[in-house]
Amino acid sequence: MQEKKLGLPSIVATGVGLIIATSCLLSIGQGASAIGLPFIITMAIACAFNILTAFSICELNALMPNLTGGMAQYTLACFGPFVSIVITVGGYLTCQTIMGSSEAAMFGNTLNSVFTGVPIPGAVYSIVLILILLGLNLFGVDYDSRLLAGTDALSNGVHIAVLSDKSFLTKSFRYDAGTEAVIPADESIVISDEQLETYRLYVDNKFQMSSNIVNSDYYAHVFGKASSGGTLEDTVVFTDITGIFNQASVLYMYRNGYIDPATPDTFGGKAAAKVGEFVDVLYRISQRPETDNTALPPDYETEGFNGSACPYYDAVCWAYQAGLLRQGDLHTAYDDDMDYQTACLLIYRYAAMSGIDTRVDQELARQTMRENPRLSGEVVKAMLWCDQTDITTRDSEMGELLAAYDTRINRYQMTSFLFYLCTYELNSRSEA
Repeated sequence: MQEKKLGLPSIVATGVGLIIATSCLLSIGQGASAIGLPFIITMAIACAFNILTAFSICELNALMPNLTGGMAQYTLACFGPFVSIVITVGGYLTCQTIMGSSEAAMFGNTLNSVFTGVPIPGAVYSIVLILILLGLNLFGVDYDSRLLAGTDALSNGVHIAVLSDKSFLTKSFRYDAGTEAVIPADESIVISDEQLETYRLYVDNKFQMSSNIVNSDYYAHVFGKASSGGTLEDTVVFTDITGIFNQASVLYMYRNGYIDPATPDTFGGKAAAKVGEFVDVLYRISQRPETDNTALPPDYETEGFNGSACPYYDAVCWAYQAGLLRQGDLHTAYDDDMDYQTACLLIYRYAAMSGIDTRVDQELARQTMRENPRLSGEVVKAMLWCDQTDITTRDSEMGELLAAYDTRINRYQMTSFLFYLCTYELNSRSEA
């Protein structure tokens, strides 16, 4: 039997909302009939301002989901404590004192005029409504909306509603951070552990970024003004990332200092990954050990590749010293495009150097070598190991990986591969 979409509390809440909305429509209708076109124009302008305000609040909530103070906290991040206090007093006391009392009185008078045979004054209805709303605010109500409230309505990014306890709601499932329960929106939907972990990492990044926005001069950075202090390196939002999986891996690698964006506001994930940048990320993960150019092949250094001209110089020197890059490899120049086989090979060698178990099924390896004679034995083992450890499976299955061995990869794919190497393989080894 299919579960009901709305329960009794949701129906009651909807009914209360419709009654309140009807009272607003009543006042608008009375004003339009009494004043005419000027009133209608005024209401249209007010409606436009309300829509813009709603969009702004949705965007702010998407940026800072763990703020529970509403406009006061948002204003604090933008203008400081003084303006925040003024806005809070002006918005919540002055406006609500006037509007709240008139709406409550209208609610009571409307019910009094509808139920003429009931000897209850309109003020009683108003007071009961206020007490009900007071109780709901004091004790809270369960979040049971099918709308993704709190997302940026104008964004084509990840549509996810994040609650203050790190619970979240997507179009396909709901996650309760307190019980760690996953509740699919439909019985046919299956949420994998990898997908759930990706969403959780995305939410953690949101909370971290939210704290940094509050604690640093974020808007001075956005609008190009001089900062009054604070750290901004973790508050950057890359405007060209729309997929949640790309967002999770990029934010993790960037926040840990493993990778640099193309510009302060764009990551440049669709650009081709280069050998120099790939080994530079591995070099940073290894905490930038001391190195020199003694292991570089003869004539490798050029006018464009030397200690002062190339940002990847130390990383490439280290890669040759550590044996990650070797003279017989297919792609060794720092500006060569990365392809699948080179990426798997460098990851495989790095894992072995780091003491990670890189063994693969020998029978499967021999069979794969026979079926793919164009690939070296080490490349085949590297691809098999990356596949069995799920480093590349989010991008390609094993058959696709072998067929596209010489296809170049972009910076998104590079970041994803190294993200899974870093978060799963290296962390599991350090914990062991």
